[in-house]
Amino acid sequence: MGASPGLFVLTLIVSVLAGVVVPIQLLLLALTIDAVTSPVGIDNLRAAVDLILPPVAALTATWIVSGITRPSSESLLRLFFVKLQLHVESELLAKASRMDLALFEDQRFYNGLSNAQRDVARIGDMVFGVVGLARDGVTLVSVLALLFSFNPWAVLILSVAIVPELLFQGRFGRKIMETWNSRTPGRRFYKYIASLLAEREAVKEVRGFQLEDSLLSRYRRERLAHHRQDVKLTRWQIRGLGLIGLLSVVGTVVVWAWAAVDAVLGTVSMGTLALVFGAADRARSQLQQVSLAAGVLIQSRLFAQSYFDFMDLDPGAQAGSLQLRPTAQSVPRPLREGVTLTAVGFGYSGQDGKVLHSIDTTIRAGERIAIVGENGAGKTTLVKLLSRLYDPTEGTISLDGTDYRDYDLGELRSAISVVFQDYVSYHLTARENVGFGDVSRLEETEAVMLAAEKMGAKDLIETLPNGLETFSVARWRTGRTSPVDSGRS
Repeated sequence: MGASPGLFVLTLIVSVLAGVVVPIQLLLLALTIDAVTSPVGIDNLRAAVDLILPPVAALTATWIVSGITRPSSESLLRLFFVKLQLHVESELLAKASRMDLALFEDQRFYNGLSNAQRDVARIGDMVFGVVGLARDGVTLVSVLALLFSFNPWAVLILSVAIVPELLFQGRFGRKIMETWNSRTPGRRFYKYIASLLAEREAVKEVRGFQLEDSLLSRYRRERLAHHRQDVKLTRWQIRGLGLIGLLSVVGTVVVWAWAAVDAVLGTVSMGTLALVFGAADRARSQLQQVSLAAGVLIQSRLFAQSYFDFMDLDPGAQAGSLQLRPTAQSVPRPLREGVTLTAVGFGYSGQDGKVLHSIDTTIRAGERIAIVGENGAGKTTLVKLLSRLYDPTEGTISLDGTDYRDYDLGELRSAISVVFQDYVSYHLTARENVGFGDVSRLEETEAVMLAAEKMGAKDLIETLPNGLETFSVARWRTGRTSPVDSGRS
């Protein structure tokens, strides 16, 4: 609970307090009824008030406490949930940003990341389950303790349904997790289809080739297949919980009948009868609530495993992953010799064969070269190796005679500028679109404008409504390409 342990403890305390109030109310109600039905004669108002006032006042106090603690518990829980979600989502994004680029070439990694993003909310559900289990568990134990004072067998009868319901909830949680994990590739596919139908970058081509009906049909087929799985699971859940609920009702009726017979025989008071009726019904309800909370906890823990598995991933566990060394050297400035590739080879994980084979070449300091070749020949892969986004799976790359891997990674990347053909146009300010080339100088307006001038975008930026602070997201409001995007190209 690294998000806010103090808030979690406070939430738990208030929730447990709300759970304790219920059995106290049942006990006070029974005492009030016994006072009213007492055989002792009361012949004046003062005596009647003295007899009734204490239990009624105490009962009123519990109602006030219940009216404060239950909504307070829910409000605190929502507040903690928001802080927890912020914490775990930030941790997930931080982990993803640290993962080696080579992992992003693996579909299994994407499936794991997709599952983790889908299930990150389950961490919050686990908290709901823990708090609910604590609150309802305290209420259940207290109510069963009241019934135990009436008859120990009543506790056993009412507890019969709890074991099969817990087992059912655990099995149901596993079935849901297995079903949802099996549909991860399909979910990614229909989300991609949805993006083709709704996002600006693809809509021109989709309309031009009249692909709308075909893509929408594929989207619906995938979603309907998932819906049929959900219907099957829901039917199975309704049947199971219905049978278990019936067992719980039968147990409650048996306890009620037992208490009613004892009341007719005169072995228990009317207050005790009311206590048993209320406690038995409440115990049945709490058994269901405890089972539900336990089910939420079990299911959320099973689902949250995808988040924990992703967080435990080794950032470098992939072919081509960067091998960082504890002793890092500074990058020489300026270069004296250049970059040398010695027997460099590279193959993407999960793909047969290699993209690059035994490359031996030197790019001398100050030299300008062009790399040409057919599509798929490995030109982009070679550039990624030269900018150390990957490490070669064979051979070495050296800078001024020193292995790339011996240099500080941050320094090396800051010394290399790369513009990919599929560059990112950030829906942020003009300052950020230009200044992300050297984020350490992002706030230096003169440096940013100098860079804009060199790229031919200075005049364009000066015409923007807010200059460097103009957001490129304006294009989404106007339906036109923003000047910032045009300037970056």
